[in-house]
Amino acid sequence: MSTKKFEKYKSTAEAAAKLLNPLVEIVIHNLETNTIEAIYNNFSNRKIGDDSNFEVAEIDNLSAVIGPYQKTNWDGRKLKCTTAVLYDDDGKAFGTICMNMDVSQFELLGNFAENMMRLNENITAPDRRIFESNLDEQINVFVKEYTDQNKKALITLSKEDKKQIVKDLQLKGAFEQKNAADYIAKILSISRATVYNYLKD
Repeated sequence: MSTKKFEKYKSTAEAAAKLLNPLVEIVIHNLETNTIEAIYNNFSNRKIGDDSNFEVAEIDNLSAVIGPYQKTNWDGRKLKCTTAVLYDDDGKAFGTICMNMDVSQFELLGNFAENMMRLNENITAPDRRIFESNLDEQINVFVKEYTDQNKKALITLSKEDKKQIVKDLQLKGAFEQKNAADYIAKILSISRATVYNYLKD
């Protein structure tokens, strides 16, 4: 898939991201390569060329616009998201534009936050699953629950905290999935080798 198809969307996405900075991240996905084509106001800790983790075969069964739906960011922040599917002249889906809004700041605003975070009742669980790896989402939620239960922030986790998280994730079968060690290392700000050292201890 030629990246030229995406050029006309990139300037619009970049402009919207600049206008809504720092609350909104915009990601353009290439469905043929199943990779990230462009990313603006990056707060999801991803980069161009990373896997999109889409079930591409399911895209044709969805609406042209999906959402809002809720996700958990790698650092525990709650996100409100929408996705637009991009089609070529033959009606074949070739990409998506995903807009992720950080709504964690709105939690302090009571009813306003509830309105911002309300999910679209028409979106079903299977639709959500095609947009991000289930494993990534589960790891995000697990780490968030750990930090909440231990009253710690992600950046203040000790070596022992990180080791415990790695071992708990192992018990839950996380490492049976491809690239799990890389993703966990990125979330915990440690090396992949350190992850495996923790597993050996």
